[in-house]
Amino acid sequence: VDLGGAAQLFYIVLFVLTGASLPLAAVLAAGLPVLAYLAARSLGKAAGVMLTAPFSRITWRQHAWLSLALLPMSGVAIALVHDLTSLYPQFGERLGNLVLAAVVLLEFLGPLAVQAAFKGAGESRPEGDEHA
Repeated sequence: VDLGGAAQLFYIVLFVLTGASLPLAAVLAAGLPVLAYLAARSLGKAAGVMLTAPFSRITWRQHAWLSLALLPMSGVAIALVHDLTSLYPQFGERLGNLVLAAVVLLEFLGPLAVQAAFKGAGESRPEGDEHA
């Protein structure tokens, strides 16, 4: 979906402002809680896909790969953290560090997970086959 230049500019500004205000030491200190959060989030998404798989007529193999494809987080999480921090500064800062650390991690891992999921589920073209 092409949302145009304004949406792209919005995301660039959002990530730059967030990165500029990101306390790197706090994000690094959030290591174990971030991993626990990501594990719980991934298990929840997998459970949701598993519960709805029989109704959507996807195979169990596709179910497993779809669960992996749902791994990435979006910039919406960053916007929500900013809103939460403005309403509840102390809680928002602590939760923000956790969520922002997860977003940073998933910015690297998410695209790789989606690519692996598409290939694993058989939903992508073979390498080099541009016109299939």
